[in-house]
Formats: sequence, C-alpha cells, structure tokens
Amino acid sequence: MKTLVYMLPEIMILALCILNEIKLKLLGLYYQIEDDIETIEDGIQRNILKGDDIMMRLQKKQKTGMIMSYLFESVEEQTRNERDFERQLLESL
Repeated sequence: MKTLVYMLPEIMILALCILNEIKLKLLGLYYQIEDDIETIEDGIQRNILKGDDIMMRLQKKQKTGMIMSYLFESVEEQTRNERDFERQLLESL
C-alpha cells in the first residue's frame, strides 16, 4: 500500500501525458508536428533499443507502412518480403 501511495504521482503524470497524446490525435494536431514529438511509446522503445537511432527509424517506418495483405501471405513470402523491405529501409536511411 505504501508503494502505491508513493508511486501515485508518477502514475498520474504518465496517465495525463498519454491522455494529452490521445486528445492531440483526436483533434488532428498531433500529426502536424509528429516529427518534433517523441511519444511515450517511442521513448520506451528507444530505451529498449538502447538509443539506436537507425533501428528506431526502421521500426517506426515498419509500423506506419503496415499493409493488411502482408498478413495473408505465406511464411516464405513474408520472410522474403520482410528481408527486402528491411534492405530498402536501410538503404533509404
């Protein structure tokens, strides 16, 4: 119980930041300055990847470039396309 009381301010700050991101996305203002803002999820991913900028950009492009038909291909086609996509992304960076 003491830990919960101790951590409550941090939890409230994170919750308010996430709600602010959601509000900006709903208003359409978030995507106008998306490159200038690092979301909480991006910060966590950067921490997991230990600050590797190339891998962060690669994952961000993969998330934004998701195509539903990709999910319905065979495993061999998916792995081949994934390797080609990664090669193209690394060349573009």
